[in-house]
Amino acid sequence: MQQRVLDSLHHWFLNPTLLGSPYVLVDTGATPIQGCARKVVDLLNEFDDADDARWVHINAEIVRAVSSSKEYRRMLGIDEQEPSCEPTSTCGIRRVLSAFAKRGRFVVNHPEATRVLTTDPKGFRAAIGSPLAGIEPFHLILNPNCFPPQCLASLIADSYLEWAATSCAA
Repeated sequence: MQQRVLDSLHHWFLNPTLLGSPYVLVDTGATPIQGCARKVVDLLNEFDDADDARWVHINAEIVRAVSSSKEYRRMLGIDEQEPSCEPTSTCGIRRVLSAFAKRGRFVVNHPEATRVLTTDPKGFRAAIGSPLAGIEPFHLILNPNCFPPQCLASLIADSYLEWAATSCAA
């Protein structure tokens, strides 16, 4: 499965029309919601009317694989000249997440993403449960006790589409 995702990322890396596109951050906090971010990607690929709306899912495994690969880091435009920042360290992970954000059209659920991508105006941020203390702002905060798990992804995707349609993502 991971290799298939990495293969699809190769096409995503090489698509110049994605540069500067919006993206979605899903913060599930201490309560991981299995498959939620992946389902958001599926919904956005089905319903996003934007040109070339091919969304990809970025999770911790993908971030780790990209961080570990010189080829993928190069494709993301990550400068290798900073010896104090090992590619798979927290610093390296943050650099990969920041580089993903410059491209857009992805949904990410990664513990560091909330810290790194909090202030990026291209990011739509959704939290399921209580977000990290001091991390603001989220566009959407969902109480997982108030919705069936299968509804969470559609609430996030629909909210993102409304946000994007009102030019907030521009």
